[in-house]
Amino acid sequence: MKTKDKEQKHVLPRHRFWFFILRPFAYLVSAKYHFKPKVTRLKKNKPCLILSNRQAALDPIFLALSFTGPIYFVSSEHIFHKGFVSKLLVHCLAPIPRRKGDLDIKFIMEMIKVSKEGGNIAIFLEGNRTWTNSQFPIPRSAESLVRKLGVDLVLFNLKGGYGVDPRWSNVVRKGKFTSKVARRLSAEEIKEMSDEELHNVIVDALDVKDGIDGSLYKSKKRAEHLERMMYICPCCKEKNTLRSEGMYVTCSKCNEQIEYTENLKLRYQGSDHELDDYYKMQIEETKNAVIEEDKEIFSDEGIVLYDQTTGTRVLVDQGRMSLTDKAIYVNDFKLDLTKITSSSLIGGNMITINTDKVAYIAIGDERFNSMKYVHYFGRLVPSIKNRSDNYYGLNIFEH
Repeated sequence: MKTKDKEQKHVLPRHRFWFFILRPFAYLVSAKYHFKPKVTRLKKNKPCLILSNRQAALDPIFLALSFTGPIYFVSSEHIFHKGFVSKLLVHCLAPIPRRKGDLDIKFIMEMIKVSKEGGNIAIFLEGNRTWTNSQFPIPRSAESLVRKLGVDLVLFNLKGGYGVDPRWSNVVRKGKFTSKVARRLSAEEIKEMSDEELHNVIVDALDVKDGIDGSLYKSKKRAEHLERMMYICPCCKEKNTLRSEGMYVTCSKCNEQIEYTENLKLRYQGSDHELDDYYKMQIEETKNAVIEEDKEIFSDEGIVLYDQTTGTRVLVDQGRMSLTDKAIYVNDFKLDLTKITSSSLIGGNMITINTDKVAYIAIGDERFNSMKYVHYFGRLVPSIKNRSDNYYGLNIFEH
């Protein structure tokens, strides 16, 4: 019976062992990203909840290097579908799985369990790594989650991660990348705060915008793969006409050459523009676009679609992916939009599409823009359009 109880625990002594054994390797990895953490000591025998902004691909590593003691991360479920690597990750560090793009009460119950066992928990509240130098909205449910755990709260900042390692890029830039604890609140202080006060404190503490302090992020390939995020030309408003190379993105329709500058702006038509403003422009264009019945909205070649419901990827179909007002297609495979319950972006060129029974993932080439599909789902898919939880910052009707 004791053995069984031990097997059911989430927090185990080996996690502390592996946290410290892997730390030197994590420092070696972080050096590539020019990351210099400010290390904070966590209190022994007093678990806490760490809430952080989301910036770079390896944010969990950067966050872990900024604290002493093991940390249990809430992680997207897709990282548990990588065979031996996933098994090793679960054995050594035991992340808490969450199905990205979907609401799942199981991960909250697991967080409560970990906290009661004395584990420190970290979660990136935005639910999506930022695509611009601004953060995604913090969900209104954040304060409820904090109260359910009933532990001390640590509000943590990563700064410079987007500038060094933007989500849409494969190239790491030279620039300043640091971390710090923005604010700490005890469980007792939290009890004295209203939900509105607590929410505002969380939002203010996690608000980070790279580039506004004058920091520069240098690379001769700094614009490459921006078309993973940009699907509408800011000048002629044509869709799917942009291609990047070096420091520039060029539109094949109007021939405008758009520079991505070292201070994280888009330079075109003789002036600089905030990338965040461009992102909002895309959303507005998507809201107002004329959509003809049964007509193709856009398409992409070379897409591979998998069924990953069971945790093992099974090929469904591959080829041309297209979207109409009623369905999404991959080669001969068709999925009615009314059957979709949720969808979200993974990495730079993947998209999850979930139904009540099946979890799909579509993977494109290195220039594939999956964002446009999720944005149009926000307009066309009833179950996504009608949600009121900011939909991981991607529901176009919540901006």
